[in-house]
Amino acid sequence: MNNLRQPKIRTASYSIKGFLYQFLKTLLVVLNSNDGTTITIEGIIEDIDVTTNDRITAIQCKYHESARKVTLSGIYSPLLQMMKHYQEHNDKTIEYILFIHDPGYKSATLFITENDVKTILNSQDKSLKNLINDIPDCFDLNGFLSKFRIEYGPSFDQLEMQIISSFENNGVIKSDAKDLFYPNSIQLIASLSTKHITKERTITKTMLLDKLKNMKAVLLTRWTQELISRKKLLDTLNKQLKTNLSFNVRERWFLINSDGYEDFEQNVIKFIKGYIYKYHHKPLHKKTPLFCIRTDMDTFYTIQERLRKAGIKMADGYTGRYFSKDDLFRDPLIIGKKSDRKVEFDIRIMNWGFNKDCFEDKTPDDIYIVGKDCFNIKKLDASVFLLDGVSFKELNYVLGVNNER
Repeated sequence: MNNLRQPKIRTASYSIKGFLYQFLKTLLVVLNSNDGTTITIEGIIEDIDVTTNDRITAIQCKYHESARKVTLSGIYSPLLQMMKHYQEHNDKTIEYILFIHDPGYKSATLFITENDVKTILNSQDKSLKNLINDIPDCFDLNGFLSKFRIEYGPSFDQLEMQIISSFENNGVIKSDAKDLFYPNSIQLIASLSTKHITKERTITKTMLLDKLKNMKAVLLTRWTQELISRKKLLDTLNKQLKTNLSFNVRERWFLINSDGYEDFEQNVIKFIKGYIYKYHHKPLHKKTPLFCIRTDMDTFYTIQERLRKAGIKMADGYTGRYFSKDDLFRDPLIIGKKSDRKVEFDIRIMNWGFNKDCFEDKTPDDIYIVGKDCFNIKKLDASVFLLDGVSFKELNYVLGVNNER
């Protein structure tokens, strides 16, 4: 799986489990690393490059779900790839590990000898021809074998248990380790693996733990949904989000991507109306929520029109043809008190395609990103909640707008 930047996801089955297994192993390596160790995900050499004091351990992961007959041919390709790298670099500071999970290996021992390598180099497999041709007759076989070893990986469940235990060893309480740190760390590693610049795919244990400590709720993404059942994930999110949602005075932004949603116009209008009724209808609710919607302008104008007809008053920053961020973010005028209280506007609303630069010097308390994250919003002092792939019915449930899942 080396050098895969954008994995193509087909089904939640074997192919995804291969990537997940690599991410699990990466996470365990990070958590068990020492100060001064850096880990590069989808490294320059292999799936995982571990650098400590100028020494590199290059780990390639192979995952097989069902038991097979253990044969040497099962490792021909990864072994040849490592041999090629060794030949091209001949770097004594690099060690190579082939990390394999295959139920068939539980009772098997596979050692690589000089004769085994000669067998590999004499293979007639056409798919290996180019790799074999890259290995010269003068290849330093003994030198390579002294730097190479095979490790047999545990099952998914066993790896998960080791990860939870490692989080606890790093000072995380078990409930947070299992329901918050573990799924979010897999999402972080999966996200880093797609970065094109090597430096951006490099992490340390301290960096990982610092990022996770700032997350207050589990991220709802395709990767976290592979680790936890959808029902449990939604229930966990519902409980975790209650803390911030219980505060009356808290500024919240909702960044909503329309891509992939059917009946988006109708559903987003129902959501906004439901949210206002639940969280922004009392005198104590002093912070006006902002809804930033990524959709075409015709749909956006229709959403505005229908909200107005429903009695929702809004600020969009426009006075005639001209936009002013000061107008968008100003506090509404309030006249009267209690039952006679009248507020100038209930929400702030804008289209993501226009005037998004107005966010640069503004920071809310909470940001909820609904749908695929295309917004690239970086606010260090805000709590950011990623809700990717969630239906509007599920969105209403996790935010406590209603109790139907």
